[in-house]
Amino acid sequence: MPHLCASCLALGLTRADFENPPFVPEGKYHSIALRGTIGDLRIREAGCGLCRLLLHALSREARSQPELLSDRGADWEAEWMQNAFEYDPNADGAEAKYGSALYPKFKAATGSSNYGVQLVDDAATTVPLRGRAISDEVDMERVASWIRRCREEHGPRCVEGYLAAADHPIGVPGFFVIDVNRKCLTTLPGGMEYVALSYVWGKSSFVNTTKSNVDLFRIDGAFGRVRLPKTIRDAIEVAARLRYRFLWVDAVCIVQDDDSTKPLLIRSMDAVYGNAALTIIAASGTHAAAGFLRSRNRVNGDPESSFAVQEISLGFSLGVIPFLDGELMHCPHAQRGWTFQEGCRSPRCLVFLDGLAYFVCRTSVWREDLVAESSDFSPFEGANVLGKTSSEWP
Repeated sequence: MPHLCASCLALGLTRADFENPPFVPEGKYHSIALRGTIGDLRIREAGCGLCRLLLHALSREARSQPELLSDRGADWEAEWMQNAFEYDPNADGAEAKYGSALYPKFKAATGSSNYGVQLVDDAATTVPLRGRAISDEVDMERVASWIRRCREEHGPRCVEGYLAAADHPIGVPGFFVIDVNRKCLTTLPGGMEYVALSYVWGKSSFVNTTKSNVDLFRIDGAFGRVRLPKTIRDAIEVAARLRYRFLWVDAVCIVQDDDSTKPLLIRSMDAVYGNAALTIIAASGTHAAAGFLRSRNRVNGDPESSFAVQEISLGFSLGVIPFLDGELMHCPHAQRGWTFQEGCRSPRCLVFLDGLAYFVCRTSVWREDLVAESSDFSPFEGANVLGKTSSEWP
C-alpha cells in the first residue's frame, strides 16, 4: 500500500474531503492545497501515492506542452474544485451531489486543468460522479445495460443528427456483413440490425476480401480458418457478447478489388455508419493487429494508461479519471479524418480507449470508470465527443 510523503500527510486528507462538494466548507473552492515543482514529485512519487497521482494528472494535461514535464523546476499548484467537469447538473439540487477533486496545474500552462484527483470506490458504487474501480476485463453486462437504457429512454433523439439520415445500405450492391455466429460473410437479412467497426488500418497488410476468396468467405466457419487481425477478432467477440449477430468491417465486407461495387460502398459510408445499431470504435490502436480487448490487471499502474488509482489507506482510494474529450483528441483514431467522420455519423458508439469502454450517444456519455448514469447530470454543454453534443438539435 503506498504511503504518503510528509507534505501530503500534513494535509490530513480524509474521504470526507472528497465526498463533500467543493464549496463545503466555505472557502475551500479554488483554494490551493499543494504546490511544488516537477522535480519534487519525481523524487517523492515512488513512496507517495498522492504525488504519483498528481504527476500522472500533470502528465496527461501537458501533452500539448511536453517541455513542462522535462523541466524539473517547473512550478505547479493543486486547487480544490468539483469533480467530473465533463458533466453538468440538470436537476434541482444536483450541484450538491458533486464531490471534490484536486486539480494540479502548471503555473506556466495555458487554460484550465481538466485532470483531477478524486475519490474512487469499488465497482458496485452508485454515488453520482464517483470514480469506480474497474475489473480485469470490460464489463459487458454493464455495456449492454447502457445500450438498453439508451434505446428505452432516449428513443429517436439518439438516431437523429445534424444531417438527414442516409438510406439504409442494404440496397447497395456488394453490401456484405459478417455473421458472427456462423463465422462467415453473408448478406444482411431484411429488418435485421448490424454493428459497424471503426478502426485504423495501419500500414501492414492483413487478410481482406477479394474476388478470389469471397466465395470461400461465405462458407460457414470461414473466419475460423483464416487469421483475421486482432482488432477485427475483438469486434466479432464484442458483437457476439452483446448479442448482435451481424457485424460490418470494411476490410472484410467490401470486396477490395471489385471495381463495380467498391466505389459504391465507399460513397455509402455515411449510410453504413449512420444506420448501424452500434459502432465499435477502436480508438487507441495504430493498426488493425493492435486489438482493443486485453487484460487490465496492469492498467492502474501503467504510466501510459489514462486511468490511475492509488489506495491511500484502507477503504480510501483516489484516482485520476480520464478527461474523455482530451483523450479522444490525442488518440490515433481522431488523427485521421476518415475514422473521425465514421464516429460522428454513428448514432451510438462503444469506444474502447486505453483499455476502458465508453458508451457515447447523442444524449449521454456513460463509462466504466465513473458513475455517470445518474439522470441528475448530462454531458456538459460544450462537449463535442465524436461530433456529438448535449445541446438540442437545431
